[in-house]
Amino acid sequence: MDIQQLLNQNSGAFVELPAGEYKGNFVINHPCRVIGNHTTLWSEQGTVLTICSNIVTIENLRVETLKKQDIAIHTDYDDTTFQNVEISGILMEKTKKEIWNLPKILYLGEIPCDTVCTMYFDIQVPCFCRIVSLLNGIEITPETLPAGRHRMTLHIEKLQKNTCLYGDILFETDSFIRRIYITGVAKDKITCYTDGKVVYSEKENKITNQNKTKYVTQPAVTWDKNALVLKKGQRIALGESEKQQISIFIEMQGYDSAIDIDPYVFLLQSDNQAKQEKDMIFFGNEYTENYSVLVEDKKVILQLQKVNSDIQRISIAYGIYESQYCFGEIEKIVVKLKIQQKDFMVFPLYDLQKETTVIAIDFYRYKGIWKVSAIGAGYIDGLKKLCESYGLEVEE
Repeated sequence: MDIQQLLNQNSGAFVELPAGEYKGNFVINHPCRVIGNHTTLWSEQGTVLTICSNIVTIENLRVETLKKQDIAIHTDYDDTTFQNVEISGILMEKTKKEIWNLPKILYLGEIPCDTVCTMYFDIQVPCFCRIVSLLNGIEITPETLPAGRHRMTLHIEKLQKNTCLYGDILFETDSFIRRIYITGVAKDKITCYTDGKVVYSEKENKITNQNKTKYVTQPAVTWDKNALVLKKGQRIALGESEKQQISIFIEMQGYDSAIDIDPYVFLLQSDNQAKQEKDMIFFGNEYTENYSVLVEDKKVILQLQKVNSDIQRISIAYGIYESQYCFGEIEKIVVKLKIQQKDFMVFPLYDLQKETTVIAIDFYRYKGIWKVSAIGAGYIDGLKKLCESYGLEVEE
């Protein structure tokens, strides 16, 4: 769909944009009313939407930049009207430049289960806004904010062990919506948790970033010459390799050092659904009861001969949740499968752009044997949507 062609319709036109996500640098150069329908406009760089005309109305649209310092919407006209527009990035209007110092992701880490918890985060907003929490079990105060710097309070109700938190907090003005994603997991026997801790401070975040090497240039990712290089969609029987311990991890080159990627392993039944929450193995639930699957130091370790007979498929995914980044900002990503410290299969991931979660590979049973399938499918909507597709409810 050519969105720019729709926007170029005759002056005064009613322009209805189709559902979906559309990449580009879009321009409106005549009076019109633009209405989205679950529509997202986004750009890797440059202004996403530039309004070069008076009498323009934008409704029900999401406009997003990959980096919060980029401009999402630019207009020099006082009569531009916005209604229910979600924005990520800078709003540049004729008389002001509106910058919101909000984290894109608020990572709570491990939270003690069966305990009422309190956490804080510091933000700065340029105008009056209302706060709306879309997470069950989490109350946020205050509920309204004037312009300025504020300390927000998160009141977290008692959560059951291994409950995954993933949801949104909205900052609403009369015209726009800003969004923060929240993620965390409830665990028992946590020794490092301190109630009342500050999980994000805009000032502290700047200091932290100054101490980081912004861009990590590593030697090219290489692998053993005898390793089989998988192509997307390829399926291979493991043969005798299924009897050995297999380690799976990713190697990267050319990436921002703030990018932190975690593995998530889904143990699926014959209907491609997880039976229970503990069938998701990750940093908050690190192993199965018989240690057939283990997540350790961002590495997945499989012993397929120990996997319970009701598990028909093991799906291995990777997700970015601690920053504003996406897989498209990494120069090269390679999934490696090792046996006895030697690469025996590798799978380079290509064509990832805005995705924050990717299903890398699947292991599945076929007529009594284990096979591996190179998937490489990305999810823009993140871990929550992936969990839901596997029948797991994520606490909101």
